[in-house]
Amino acid sequence: MASAEITSNLKLITSGTIPTTSNLANGELAFGLVGGVAKLYGNVNGAITDFSNFLRTATIYTATLSSASWTGSSSPYSKSITISGILLTDQPDIDLDLSSVDYADVAAMRTNWAKVYRAVTSANAITFYASEVLSADINLQIKVVR
Repeated sequence: MASAEITSNLKLITSGTIPTTSNLANGELAFGLVGGVAKLYGNVNGAITDFSNFLRTATIYTATLSSASWTGSSSPYSKSITISGILLTDQPDIDLDLSSVDYADVAAMRTNWAKVYRAVTSANAITFYASEVLSADINLQIKVVR
């Protein structure tokens, strides 16, 4: 019976607009496209609440930040790498991928990564800025939540 109750409380947004309390009763949910984006709203005690963050997904990219071909003759140095699918508007979590690094080399990789102080996304690329040119290539894991 629970699934029948949930189904009867779920409406489809066909207008492309955010529902109001006049067309979404207390306890009801509405799902659909609003402004071309999948959205989930609910009427909670007479207030329309956006539950769309629950619809977000994470994409994990991997990349190698090479120690070669950095731009600049002094600090700050910069280097762009291609990340197919990343967007200008993304705010990724970027960290070392130490899964293939021997334990004896972990401290050196972390020290090397500490030279990088900024990362800026653009369409299909990230530009990294560093206080020093990296002394070795480092593998990265890049998590984007949209």
